[in-house]
Amino acid sequence: MQETVSLSDPGSPLQIEYSRAAMEQIRQRAREGLMAAPRVGMGVGGLLLGVRQGARIRLLDSIDIPCSHSAGPSFDLTADEKRQSSETIAEAGAPGVSRKVGVIGWYCSKTRGDANLNESDRSLYAELFPDPWQVALVVRPRVMEAMHAAFFFRDESGAVVKGIECDVDEWRPEPNAPVEAVGPERQAETAARPQGEKTNAPEPIEAISVEAPGVLSKPALPNVIEIGAPPPKPVEPRAPAQTTKPAETRLADIIDLTSPDTGIEADAGPVARQTPVRPASFFDPPGFTAPQPHPRSRIRLALPIAAALLAAGVVGFVTREFWMPKPPLTLNSTELNGTLLIRWNPDALRGVDHASMFVNDGGQPAPSLIPLDRFQLNSGLLSYTPKSERVTAKLDAGETSAITAWFKPAPAPAPAGGNDASPPAAGPNSAKAPATSK
Repeated sequence: MQETVSLSDPGSPLQIEYSRAAMEQIRQRAREGLMAAPRVGMGVGGLLLGVRQGARIRLLDSIDIPCSHSAGPSFDLTADEKRQSSETIAEAGAPGVSRKVGVIGWYCSKTRGDANLNESDRSLYAELFPDPWQVALVVRPRVMEAMHAAFFFRDESGAVVKGIECDVDEWRPEPNAPVEAVGPERQAETAARPQGEKTNAPEPIEAISVEAPGVLSKPALPNVIEIGAPPPKPVEPRAPAQTTKPAETRLADIIDLTSPDTGIEADAGPVARQTPVRPASFFDPPGFTAPQPHPRSRIRLALPIAAALLAAGVVGFVTREFWMPKPPLTLNSTELNGTLLIRWNPDALRGVDHASMFVNDGGQPAPSLIPLDRFQLNSGLLSYTPKSERVTAKLDAGETSAITAWFKPAPAPAPAGGNDASPPAAGPNSAKAPATSK
């Protein structure tokens, strides 16, 4: 699979080329924002880095733009955040003629609706990216489907126009391709190389086949006699080994004829004078049966095997942080009795010793920093007392991060007047209705 994708539209003068690795980074960042807050998601954004050659723009990398989400879950920057973004754009610079990598535009994600720019996005586009060739990328992440991407650019009159649209699937780099065998092109290159030029490549090994008449292509057989050599000595045939015929087993060898049950006396003839044989000897195993191993030998053999298995288990348990796959980091927040409980899954932070929790309470200019040690990361819980009606929290653990937002629910409306309304209390001057009698 190629690592660069080219996009073009006959109705648009814009030509886009993007690196799959750069677009995959944007896709993962947008999906993390979508999963940060239940049902609404959190919009994210950043700078697009690449090179420009006329109407062709090549996307190579991106830089995240921090957003406190003080105005809600959408990607809407405050004045301080816009100022910090302008400083980052100035440091990154613009792409030069000599294929220098610079800022070619920006991107933002939409968690709801279509991939379009709203009024706030157009204002940010005009303020931070005023060059007519700079582009905007709007992505719409989805949980189970491919991410939809739309590129925007400025036409000759300066109006913002939607250009190329495409769907972006998940991408993973392929392993290194195997080394190709030497083909006709390599052989032609070797033939065209000047004589005497040395190369580091090993010389190919050529197979030698001898097909001349009268020459043996196989080793000489043992029974071939060379001319002029002394004749071989005749080999005397080996006499067959003499085998002794086993003695014939008779009924008298099995049954003890001298026992009282047979009724035959000991001197009853030549059969009675033979040495009796026990019946069990006829069914005994032959003498070449292999001896059974001693129980102690089995124990000595099993101990090293058990020790090796135990050592392998201990090594696998100690190094589980390196080979066991980690689940994605998720962050959520719930309110309980005036306390905001921020939870995450500790399995996603195995091997992490410290992290940082950035909390923005009520749209403050700079979020509050709460350091987390390894014990707090393994607990998976942080308690925080909110001071406003909206709180945004971001857990940053190096290459892994997650965002969550909490909004105070609106108070329940007061009940309308009706049967629940209590009657007015009677005052001291209220008139009492006269009693009527029948």
